[in-house]
Amino acid sequence: MADRNAQLAARIAAVKPVPATVQLLEKQLLNGDRDIREQGVESITKIQPPPEPLTDMLHRLLHHENWYARRTTAAATSKCAELDETAEMAIHKVAAAQLEHEDPDVRSCVACSLLAIYRSSLSETPPKSAALGIERRVFPPPAAKDEPPKGDEDAPTTARSEDSMAGAAAAGNVDTEYAELAVMEIAQRLAHDKPEIRELALSTLSQMGAAAVPYGKKLGQMVADDEVSVVVAAVAAWQQLGPHAASGIEEVVKILHHQQEFYRRQAHKVLLDAAQESGEDVIEYVIKALTDLQSKRKEDRDKQSGRRTPPGSKGSSEEAPVKVVLRAVLTLLCDLGPMQGDMGPLVAPHMKAIVTFIEDPDIDIRAVAIRCLIAAGPEVVSGNGYKVLRKKMELRNVTISKAAMDVLRGLAPINPIIAGTIGQVLWEESLDQLPETMRQRSMVLNVLGGAQANAKKFLEYIAREMESADFKVRRAAMEAFVDLKEHAVPASPEIAKRLIHADPLVRRLTVECIQLMGVHGIKLLPRVKGLLDTEEDPDVIHAIKRALEGKGGLAADVLSKPRRASIGTRRASLKSQRRGGVDSGHG
Repeated sequence: MADRNAQLAARIAAVKPVPATVQLLEKQLLNGDRDIREQGVESITKIQPPPEPLTDMLHRLLHHENWYARRTTAAATSKCAELDETAEMAIHKVAAAQLEHEDPDVRSCVACSLLAIYRSSLSETPPKSAALGIERRVFPPPAAKDEPPKGDEDAPTTARSEDSMAGAAAAGNVDTEYAELAVMEIAQRLAHDKPEIRELALSTLSQMGAAAVPYGKKLGQMVADDEVSVVVAAVAAWQQLGPHAASGIEEVVKILHHQQEFYRRQAHKVLLDAAQESGEDVIEYVIKALTDLQSKRKEDRDKQSGRRTPPGSKGSSEEAPVKVVLRAVLTLLCDLGPMQGDMGPLVAPHMKAIVTFIEDPDIDIRAVAIRCLIAAGPEVVSGNGYKVLRKKMELRNVTISKAAMDVLRGLAPINPIIAGTIGQVLWEESLDQLPETMRQRSMVLNVLGGAQANAKKFLEYIAREMESADFKVRRAAMEAFVDLKEHAVPASPEIAKRLIHADPLVRRLTVECIQLMGVHGIKLLPRVKGLLDTEEDPDVIHAIKRALEGKGGLAADVLSKPRRASIGTRRASLKSQRRGGVDSGHG
């Protein structure tokens, strides 16, 4: 019996006495009345309960069965940060200790509490209950039978629950030292083993703005997390933090080398969002990666051709092939092309680093490089850019010269300098008929065909090239008019002159040109029809008949309409009608 009494006395001595202020506060926090709960939270800084009993009580109430009790406890925890004696215990013992709790609602409550502590140190309002993601269905009261329905039809059918964070730490009442502790506790969970805790840490840190700056590198690495939900949270955090996460841009650029396409796409998305406000940093690391890939691509081609590569040049097995990574980087530069930074265009000043890839033997890489240079805008040809492209266009290598031609053709509509400079080649007739000279002349016509309105002053010279002795040049001139569409309409008189050319090849080409111009060459169809009366060449006659058949009956509709009489014919008919009226009046 004595032993039992001794054990009972020891247990009673181990029980910590709870002060009356803490007991009263607990009853207020658990009350069903919202106003009483708010009064309890506000009274913490007034009555200043003992730190240890207070934090023990808050730790216990965070696991309460009622959701409003848990949220009110989170608000009370953030309120404790205003007291120097209780602040550290509230952050470490109450809030941070529950960040890894198995109940997601408990984790959400304490994360919101730490966020309120940080925002209070910045003199910002605490997070509202809307940040907790609580919604409650609200049903409108039943209306009387004779009473018409009231309210707006577009009014929402749901409403947020009561604001259980209304009594959180007041703005400006928390010391910066305690805010740093709260941020540190959140940041430590970025490396947690459980993905749901990492996701919560990301979503909370993304709302802390400048506090996330030291953790930008870790945020960049988390874009390649093994768990998809964490990756989605990391991408959302980058979108919300903006320039505060710029220190992790280099880590995101490295993810472009990832073996899985999903992660490369996520890195692409993050870098595009980051370029909105940190464009110079993004382009710096992307161009650096592109320069490194240039040497790796050369080693890759040497390996394919059987040449010996230098030791230590093998890539990591976790990385994608160099060709795949190169396409990913160039595709990113295509999307960055139209963007402007503080110093002007982002991609155009790095044209020399990109233009080397239009010489790549792989057609996919050449195509992406061409699109990248075109997307960079008209500034690509500023400085020595036009000379570089023109020099590559004049190379005897057909693949490289055609790639350079495609770049100039794509830039010609937005930069009049290209058409004004390259079109001067047509001012003088070719002195020789060498194949290389004719090929260069046909490429000039191809560039002018894409120049749209900038090719206006060269329409006469393009029409003259339809009389060239070289078939490719004649064909390029015809295709230029077809590609110019409505911009080729002013050249209709020059095109019509070639319908009566002495060479039947020129006449046939002109008929085909009018046919392919569609609605833009419709005014020339009557002249094509009139050519049937005098034409003797069977190939030209066949081309005329095919053009008159038209596509969709367009030519038939035009030719079936009666032609308007000339002004002299109409005047003569009016005079004859008047004379007839006078004669009938005298009769």
